[in-house]
This record gives sequence, C-alpha cells and structure tokens, in this order.
Amino acid sequence: MYMNEILPTIVPNMQKVNLYLTTLIIKIIEINDFLLFNFMDSTLLQVGRKMMEFSLEPPLSTMLLAN
Repeated sequence: MYMNEILPTIVPNMQKVNLYLTTLIIKIIEINDFLLFNFMDSTLLQVGRKMMEFSLEPPLSTMLLAN
C-alpha cells in the first residue's frame, strides 16, 4: 500500500533548496550564462566526506563530528 509512496533513495538537500537568492545575486554581478557559472568547488575535504554520511544540515553534521 505504501510501497509506491516512498522514494527508493533520499532526495539530496541541494535539490530541495530554493535558488532564487542565488539567482538574483548572480544576475546582480552580471553573470548572464548560468550554465557556465561554477557554483561549487569541485574539491571535497575529508571532513566534508564524513559529513555526507549524515542526512543532516551541514551545521548539525559538523556538530556531531566535533565530538
């Protein structure tokens, strides 16, 4: 009954956030081609790899790793 309502994988937070503010800032600094804009750094530090294992917001996963 509920098998079709649950996704097989978790939707990443990156796909859940509203990007209106990011879009406005990019337009303000006069970058007109969003596809060529480098949004994220391609490197991921060791702490970031550990944080990916949690399904939490970054500040919360950082707090858990601090102990």
